[in-house]
Amino acid sequence: MDSYMVVVALRRVWARLPLIAANRGVLRAVLTVGFFAVGVKVVSVVKESVVAAAFGTSNALDAFVIATLAPTVAVSLISNSLNAALIPTYIEVRTKEGSASAGRLYATVLLLNLALLTVLSLGVALTSPRWLPVIASGYSPEKLALAQQLVYWSMPMVVATGLSTTWGAILNAHEKFGIVAMAPALNPLAILVALAVAYKAWGIGALVAGTLLGAALEAGVVGASLFRRGHSLLPHWHGMTGHVRTVLAQYGATISGAFLITSMSLVDQGMASMLGPGSNSALSYGMKIPTAFAGLGMAALGTAVLPRFSQFASEENWLEFRRTLWKYLLIVGALSILGACLLAAGSTLITTILYERGRFSAQDTGLVSRIQMFYLLRLPIPITATLLVRALNAMRANQILAAIAVLQAILNAVLDWVFMQRMGAPGIAASSLGVSMVAFTCVSVSVWWLLDKRCKGVASHG
Repeated sequence: MDSYMVVVALRRVWARLPLIAANRGVLRAVLTVGFFAVGVKVVSVVKESVVAAAFGTSNALDAFVIATLAPTVAVSLISNSLNAALIPTYIEVRTKEGSASAGRLYATVLLLNLALLTVLSLGVALTSPRWLPVIASGYSPEKLALAQQLVYWSMPMVVATGLSTTWGAILNAHEKFGIVAMAPALNPLAILVALAVAYKAWGIGALVAGTLLGAALEAGVVGASLFRRGHSLLPHWHGMTGHVRTVLAQYGATISGAFLITSMSLVDQGMASMLGPGSNSALSYGMKIPTAFAGLGMAALGTAVLPRFSQFASEENWLEFRRTLWKYLLIVGALSILGACLLAAGSTLITTILYERGRFSAQDTGLVSRIQMFYLLRLPIPITATLLVRALNAMRANQILAAIAVLQAILNAVLDWVFMQRMGAPGIAASSLGVSMVAFTCVSVSVWWLLDKRCKGVASHG
């Protein structure tokens, strides 16, 4: 009898868990994205281990890290920002006007996305002889020439990655999460194949070739999945409608914030280039595992909650919006803090197991593990902040993110310089922890102020 009562009690507790009670569909989405994302990260970790053994903290890898910053920033600026502006409006149009109207909005935005990606890619490539020496100010002429060559070779991935990002966002808006979460595994797999086949002949060129092949394969798989579900992959201009103007208005605020945030990685690597050979590689290695865990949480949560939050916003159900967000924050915050502390305590062991072989020495392990520890301690902030950022995206309050990003970018540059003078490359990682804490506080205050204001508006009209 006692066992039966325990079982009944456990079932009641499970049924009342806030995450499940708030929305079982979101939980399923988080689990789906999380499951595939774990597989992607496992493959990525294997790839990083192979890259570490092949290149260590060499000048060639330093050049590759700096060169691939440009396409990464370009995709974040255009596609990621445009998608954050598109999805809330897309879901609202689909709900109120039907799938055909939403499809026309998507086709128009896809055309704009493709045009912007193409122009930006050409602009980055043509102006690289001017901006690259500024970012890589500590490089020798030979090392700078290699980085310049790698910039040109890496730019085609901008268009491929941008298209797969937009196609994936539409699939997510229809709550089709699996293929979008699984497709990124093709990138590290392609790199592993390229290194196995062409490393001896091409050296660092094999890493570039694998990256390009992976981006093309990911775009192909995601595009094919979207096409099978009845969506056109071709962009089409349907005019500057009111809905398109709404997306572009939000996009303007989103891209300005994204530019300032992504520029932080340029500043970080630029600062690291002043510290001597191997510093860019060490900073990159130190970010890999924390970024993998952060990306896992951010992808699962951000992908799953944006459609749901956008639905709440389109229905003006602000009370449920606030209640759901608060419950998610409590659970995600507690779990991420516990995980971050455990990982940070084992930073040296993680680095030794994953990287210390081939050209990656014990001295490299010491430097990378210190950098990694600060990034691991920072983990709960971007993961939990994903919920708050998606809330602002859904409320179309992206201008707040842009304002916070200004503060974040300024503070990052100042603290990078101060901490770097005292601690070297680990100081750059330490500064990111302080910057993230300030930004998280600002975003939190902004979200609760907005939701409180809208909830009071609903109450006054009721």
